[in-house]
Amino acid sequence: MKSWRRNFNKNNINKFTKLLEQVRWQDVKLVSETNAKFEWFISKLTFLFNKAFPLRQRVIKKTYQATWITQGIKKSSKNVR
Repeated sequence: MKSWRRNFNKNNINKFTKLLEQVRWQDVKLVSETNAKFEWFISKLTFLFNKAFPLRQRVIKKTYQATWITQGIKKSSKNVR
């Protein structure tokens, strides 16, 4: 089975903060509408977030569970202990 995850380590966090520092935030002042400013901000933030913390596909190892151990055996082992 596979799942998608992001890696939030110190290197990626530092990369994200450096990317945020490089953005020209004065450009948002050029936009007159509030909704457009918000859309610009969210799109920029999302782009940088995805760049700093990319989705990685990981393989989830299937855990082996003994199927021959029944509830009755589990109860009996608890009583014996």
